[in-house]
Amino acid sequence: MHIFTTDQIVPFIISFLISLSFTPIIRSLAIRFSLVDMPARPHPAVLHSTPIPRAGGVAMYLSFLICALLFARFDALLIGILLGGGLNVFVGTLDDKYDISPYIRLGTQIVSAIIAIIAGVSIFTTNPFGQGIWYFDQIKLAFPYIAGGEIVIPADIILIFWIVWLMNTANWTKGVSQLPGVAVIAFLTITGVALTYQSGNPYQLQTALLSAISAGAVLAFVPFNFPPEKMFPGFGASTWIGFNLAVFSVLSGGKVIALLIVLAIPIIDALLVGCKRILTGHNPFIHDREHLYHFLLDSGFSKRQIIYFYWITAAIFGFAAVAFSRPVKYFTILLLTIIISVFFVFLYYKNKK
Repeated sequence: MHIFTTDQIVPFIISFLISLSFTPIIRSLAIRFSLVDMPARPHPAVLHSTPIPRAGGVAMYLSFLICALLFARFDALLIGILLGGGLNVFVGTLDDKYDISPYIRLGTQIVSAIIAIIAGVSIFTTNPFGQGIWYFDQIKLAFPYIAGGEIVIPADIILIFWIVWLMNTANWTKGVSQLPGVAVIAFLTITGVALTYQSGNPYQLQTALLSAISAGAVLAFVPFNFPPEKMFPGFGASTWIGFNLAVFSVLSGGKVIALLIVLAIPIIDALLVGCKRILTGHNPFIHDREHLYHFLLDSGFSKRQIIYFYWITAAIFGFAAVAFSRPVKYFTILLLTIIISVFFVFLYYKNKK
């Protein structure tokens, strides 16, 4: 396992300090301009009883922006990452204020994914059944206005779905304030995987650096979001976190499986809830109160206990993602999918009764 060096540690610390300095300022501004989460708002899963400011994503993004410009190599990919993430934070902050339409939010997510593709982000993965790499490039269409000069089908469609899905998964994971801690573990896992398996690839070092910067920015928010919460991340923070995780996991390949492992509980939770909403004729992006953490609350667990459960399992899964060989990772994903799905269904029917 490759050990983190000052190339990642120093940007991580500086990002943490900048975000820690900006967050109280953003919190005061959020209160001043009424970017607050009201307990009486029409939402089936509200868990707080007093108004709490939102817009935590602004401080995280500003910290990431500053450190990325200071430490990272400036290229088309970085521009796309900054623009796509900034768009999500901007629209998410507007949503924190005005509670805009879910279709506008979804459209923004798709646009940010397209920005990433234009910047040159592409998806490919190692062959799970043997040697070689799967590029998903069956159809290539010349398009000189994007990096690489062509649209690749179905890879670009898969990438849009992957980015949008991760953004919504992150948003659905913030329900009991577990998201910031889980996100820090996920970013550090991507950093470790990038350094461990492909450290000879120059862009893996860039990916590791940007993931470490993201981890520092989000870690500074954890004390503000830990119960009793002083501030919520808001839609802007959750979609920015999901966007960065999705993009970093596919840069230079090799990290999608690692992210699937470390985010096993949130991803499987999101898949099960999304499928249930579709099968019952509901919009998959409309809120309800049937996520795993809701069932845990209904079973008597406190918010802090649920947060510790998510953090500890994410840390264990993150270590497995870095330390295990590829065949073991595939087996781990299959095993986790079965265990978590059975646990989810058990709690669902238990609480329904």
